[in-house]
Amino acid sequence: MPQPMQLQLPRNLPSFFNWRTIAGTIFADKTPFIKALEEGTTNYRYIFLRPRRFGKSAFLNMLYAYYDVHTAGIFDDLFGPLHIGKNPTASKNKHLVLKFDLSSIDISGSLLDMRNSFHDYINDVLVEFLQKYSSELYYSEKDSIIKESNSPQSLRRVLSLVGSLGQSLFVGVDEYDAPANNSAFAGGNTVLGQDTINKVQHIELFFNVNFFSILKEGCQTTSMNDYGVVISKYFLTGVTPAFRAGVSPLIASSIVSNNRRFHGACGFTENEVKAIVTHYLRKNEQDVDPLVCAMRKLYNGYCFAASSDAESQSPELVYNPHLAFHYLSNFQTEGFVAKPEESTAVHSTTILKSISDLGEFSVQDLIELIAHKRVKSKIVTEFGFPEILSVGKDAEITWSLLFYFGAMTLGPNGYLRVPNDVIKSEFFSRITPFLRNQLMISAHMTPAIRNLKAGRPEEFCELLETFLSTKAARSLQKANKSVLQSVVELLLDEPSNHIPELSLVVDASKPPKEGRFGFVDIFIPSTGEEDSQTCIVMELKNAHLQGLLKKVSSEKIVYEELVNLQNRSAPKKNTRCLQGNICTGQKRTMIGER
Repeated sequence: MPQPMQLQLPRNLPSFFNWRTIAGTIFADKTPFIKALEEGTTNYRYIFLRPRRFGKSAFLNMLYAYYDVHTAGIFDDLFGPLHIGKNPTASKNKHLVLKFDLSSIDISGSLLDMRNSFHDYINDVLVEFLQKYSSELYYSEKDSIIKESNSPQSLRRVLSLVGSLGQSLFVGVDEYDAPANNSAFAGGNTVLGQDTINKVQHIELFFNVNFFSILKEGCQTTSMNDYGVVISKYFLTGVTPAFRAGVSPLIASSIVSNNRRFHGACGFTENEVKAIVTHYLRKNEQDVDPLVCAMRKLYNGYCFAASSDAESQSPELVYNPHLAFHYLSNFQTEGFVAKPEESTAVHSTTILKSISDLGEFSVQDLIELIAHKRVKSKIVTEFGFPEILSVGKDAEITWSLLFYFGAMTLGPNGYLRVPNDVIKSEFFSRITPFLRNQLMISAHMTPAIRNLKAGRPEEFCELLETFLSTKAARSLQKANKSVLQSVVELLLDEPSNHIPELSLVVDASKPPKEGRFGFVDIFIPSTGEEDSQTCIVMELKNAHLQGLLKKVSSEKIVYEELVNLQNRSAPKKNTRCLQGNICTGQKRTMIGER
């Protein structure tokens, strides 16, 4: 009997043509969004923002294949079985396609080097375009169009040539914000010096004048173009809303990535992940659920479209495709999953390092975020070089950049939150060194963790009390078990020291979703050392001091009574005190309030 074909994941393969022509390639059908982008508008000028490795290039590549006049003969092969193949729009195979990728421009050297790299790259793209569409443009003499040291003039002449022949363009600009982001955050700089700021300002002005303003002219009837609109459709992908501050040629382009209709255009929904896991790993439903559960904690949790009061629910959360493919590929070949070699939030690390230990906005704000799992902040929608000056100092600017770079995501009611455990580890990497420099905490962390792993939790409990005593009263007023768990994770120092909310088989006789699996709050695996041969399972409970007093008093409770009760309760560090009915009222557990 022939063996079934081994299916392939399209990792690092953004070519839609390859997806559809290489046998056994798995991908999610995102073609329904093609029609959605065309509906209800005659102004197809869009900016689509997502964090790195979220499938933006792949989505843009799909648009190239759909609109290109050269794919008309193979349209059914590429799109036939897909949603858009069965429901095509009038614009299919209608345009010449002009492709740019601004991450290809080298901005690492001097400003002169950057300008030379820009001219070389833009001219190379235009030469390739003229060669590809030579039959449609009836033109082969590129020398009269391409100006070696003046690529803006080359671009204008190409647009005029296309318009003079009655052709129209689909223009795609991938990673349109890369020059600004790479110049501001490259090299892990934690302080933006004046030289960096000046360079970012120059790059912003240079690209707006020499590139984006010319494309804007091509999108409308101008004195440059007597033939009507040349650029029929204009689609930019990026990470941040760069080059849009002040009077910018990009203001006329609509950011649609925060629109609920397009929330699933990039990224995988959970149903898509389940389908990919089922087919790629050839698993049945019973085996798929635990894998998806693990992936959900590691990679899921992204929301890019805010919910309003009138909407019944938030958009379905999406997974980072790069991380999902990493998980499945490693699980298939190794049977386990290692940490991704490349961070998907590369610039976020730089931003986190720029946050000071002290100040109006500081690492304490990161600790509050991890403890309470959310923070209230608006999202800045226009970025220019003045905003870059405030990174690490201004809370709104810093939270916004962390959102765009994928280190935070939208939560309900205007809150931001950390999306998953992989990203949470990025925050821990900034917070842990800070904690180790706190005199009240640093001396106790290492021995407390060592003793905890050896089954002696008393010192770790004292460390937890010490940490909580350093926090302002306001940070504990709404504390609950979830906050306590986050604080414990912080104090465990390294994410590799523990596995939060591990799902274990508690009753193998029961099917999934009916009691087969159970969660523990914290699981600390054995280190294999002589004094640590066992695993540690932590189930966190904290009793509300007011709940204790309500058993014996119906009068108003004052702070001194809470302190006295806390002192009386402190010696009870054995399991016997947990067996009594010590709380009344709601069964929800809370840290004592002051």
